[in-house]
Amino acid sequence: MQPEPAVLAMLGDPAGRRILYAGDHPERTACVLAGRGASVTALVGPGTRLDDVNVVPLRAGLADVHFQPVYDAVVVEGAFSTTEDWEPALLTAVQALRPDGRLVLVVDHPALSGSDGYLAVYPAGGRIHRPLSTYLNAVVRAGCRIEEVAEPGALVVSARRERKR
Repeated sequence: MQPEPAVLAMLGDPAGRRILYAGDHPERTACVLAGRGASVTALVGPGTRLDDVNVVPLRAGLADVHFQPVYDAVVVEGAFSTTEDWEPALLTAVQALRPDGRLVLVVDHPALSGSDGYLAVYPAGGRIHRPLSTYLNAVVRAGCRIEEVAEPGALVVSARRERKR
């Protein structure tokens, strides 16, 4: 299984970059990034097995840890679509970025929930439906500038951490 193509396109060449990965698919995305020369730390759950020796596993959730701003990129894939209290994890992701670092966020596309309540927040098949504006506005409030949005089925957002003024 390959990573979401929009994620790879938004990141560009990962060689020589420090990347923090938090998400549902470390075995595909984190390992591919490491295979392309990135230094990858992957936050993984207790039962997750990660066989790639080039990826440093850290058994923790994104909201449970704090990082110095040293990462060139943070990729959050699917994690916010399964977490009710997701904004503390978003702040952790942004704080882990060095100034001008890139946040790549992958969430379930809100239009695919099949409900008439697009603007509502509600559970939907083991995931949590949120409108697009909820995610985009939270990324901006967290101190990032949105640069690109892709909708290949999932919603993929690329943003840069703003430099402090």
